[in-house]
Amino acid sequence: MGKTETALRKPICEALRKCGGDITPYVGSTMGREGTCDIFLAHKLWHGWIEFKGPNTKIKPTQELYIQELRKRNVKAVVIRIFENNSLMFDEELSVNWLDGWDILEALQNHDCLGSL
Repeated sequence: MGKTETALRKPICEALRKCGGDITPYVGSTMGREGTCDIFLAHKLWHGWIEFKGPNTKIKPTQELYIQELRKRNVKAVVIRIFENNSLMFDEELSVNWLDGWDILEALQNHDCLGSL
């Protein structure tokens, strides 16, 4: 059996923090609205909302709607699918292997986080 989304997400968040990223988690928060992304990442190279998904986890309709609403307002938002081999997929299209947070930040910078899902 594979790792949980939380276990897959943890090293990514740790790597982003080591690069100076400030992460505000919203996972399971009762303060946010339904569909709110997992975290908000603030970094000098990229800032926006990230929804993490495991290799086979489907995005919920409320999450997809929320991300579309953010993007219509010119707010960066991305779905990152996490695989156990240090591979990430951004919005089901861009796939990258990462060794550290800088690899993830570079991929975020190069990905269109404002287009349609």
